[in-house]
Amino acid sequence: MKKIIAIAALAASIQVQAAPAPAAVSPEFELEGIATVSADGQRFSINGIEFSPVAHTRYKHVALANLNGQWIEVEGQQFGQQLQAHKIELDRDHPTTPEREWGNYQVQLQGQVTADGRLWGYQANDNSLMPLANQWVEVECQINLDDNNVSDCRIDD
Repeated sequence: MKKIIAIAALAASIQVQAAPAPAAVSPEFELEGIATVSADGQRFSINGIEFSPVAHTRYKHVALANLNGQWIEVEGQQFGQQLQAHKIELDRDHPTTPEREWGNYQVQLQGQVTADGRLWGYQANDNSLMPLANQWVEVECQINLDDNNVSDCRIDD
């Protein structure tokens, strides 16, 4: 009987803690731009937005150590507050600029348009992103490399 009382007392004193809630996961994102590697060499940024490669990040024609100043395409997901890069690709034909289409530089962007009409730090100088504010979109835009602004952004089919 004493064992049963002791076990019951022990069971009553055990506190069960709930597992922490998993970090919110975003849909996949995609962007391109000029990379800047962090001082510690562990992360990189595009337009001042920081991305973290992860153990399973796939690199194509580039390595994290030589991303600085390169025009790269990045695909990934946001986990909590961390933007995780799952794929980083360098177009060897265009290592410092985006591709040209019909004489204009083009960028592909997928992500959340902010309330002020920005997407991954790019501002549309013709307000073509404003109708998409607060939405998750996949767009193709023209980009002016002189001021890093985009224009003529349209939903990518």
